[in-house]
Amino acid sequence: MQGVNSENKTDKIPANPQWDTRFRSYAFAEDLDNALRESFLNAEELLMQSAVIKNSRSTTAGIFRLNGTDYFIKRSNVNGISGGLRRLGTLSRAMRNAVMARELENIGVLTPKVYLALDTRPYGLPGSSYLITECFPGKITAAGNMKELRDFYGSNQAFIGKLADLAADLHNNGIEHGDFKLTNILAVKAADGSFRLGVFDLDGCRKYKQGCPESVRIRELARVASAYFIMSCNLGYYKDEDEAENRKLFLQSYADRGGGNFAENQDFHRRIEKFFAADIKHRTRND
Repeated sequence: MQGVNSENKTDKIPANPQWDTRFRSYAFAEDLDNALRESFLNAEELLMQSAVIKNSRSTTAGIFRLNGTDYFIKRSNVNGISGGLRRLGTLSRAMRNAVMARELENIGVLTPKVYLALDTRPYGLPGSSYLITECFPGKITAAGNMKELRDFYGSNQAFIGKLADLAADLHNNGIEHGDFKLTNILAVKAADGSFRLGVFDLDGCRKYKQGCPESVRIRELARVASAYFIMSCNLGYYKDEDEAENRKLFLQSYADRGGGNFAENQDFHRRIEKFFAADIKHRTRND
């Protein structure tokens, strides 16, 4: 199942009455056959028939089955005229996902294949957008597969090295993910038991003409390092006193892969402390 956070999940998806507008634009995957194109254009109907995996004010998402194949569908909600006005002149979330998925494909980073990105414009203003993508079976996030990944790589150092590979690959190619944490990192298991890492949830992605600026690299490296440490503590791979070792491994691994050396960068250390505080608060609230 496509990995989307299940916060605010309910069993019923609210309909979007503004879906039925003649002002729509859409983009299909080039190799998508005509029958699927016609079916996917009924995106609201497919969403209403899907199994809900997220339902919040900003996002409604689910899994639907068509001709024996599962697909992930997400509606990025635009709430009211004021929401539409704020989005004037910007790419919708669905179209941004489609654009960034192509960028990731070009550099060989795994992300779900986008089959359809569809925008609506009720009253001529930006409205809700729809995204239909490939749906991977089973648990697909690094967070959901943490134990298996740690066992597969054999050590924190080896696993962290793979995460640093992914981060440096994105950043050196000018791609900012926007929310680079374990719940947004793909970990797709192959038949032989190996894993391939990638990313999804591309709503906040941004492409720079050259490599990502230092501020982006620092923020995203600190984010994933914090998330990894907190989850490793929860699973017993780390103790609280191992935080300095975790930080060192991420910094060294990222530097070794050409991402930049931030060992003496105070902004990195301030950011990771801030992420730790937020993650620990979240962990305590959910214990």
